[in-house]
Amino acid sequence: MSNAVPKSNVKYPFEVKVLEGLEKLGADLFGTSSDISAFVIQLNDNAQILNTFDTIRHPDFNFWGDWDEDESFKSFLFLDVIEHGEYIFIKWQGITQENIEKLLELKFIDKDFVSVANDNSIAFPMTHNVMF
Repeated sequence: MSNAVPKSNVKYPFEVKVLEGLEKLGADLFGTSSDISAFVIQLNDNAQILNTFDTIRHPDFNFWGDWDEDESFKSFLFLDVIEHGEYIFIKWQGITQENIEKLLELKFIDKDFVSVANDNSIAFPMTHNVMF
């Protein structure tokens, strides 16, 4: 087991927008309980919510296991609060830009995909993770 300290790897403004939208969606779905340290939102191909899992209502769900390799989780959003909120890890898989904008009530602009560090730009990644 590693005792490595997590490090932020935020590079793009769209990552911050997704975090903010995911936190809002999480509050809408699960309430604002600070006892929820992680949640998964399982989606269909149209980014409609199929199922939700959180640490309060699903204490036996292995949030840190290999569930994301299960075919039924081919499209999802995941948020994990680490060390009492000192770090937040988010991950999404199999979600188009259009669907994530609709689901999280966001609108991206071109400069959201330009790195704050080096002016490199990327397209919206359908699968991505980032540590805040």
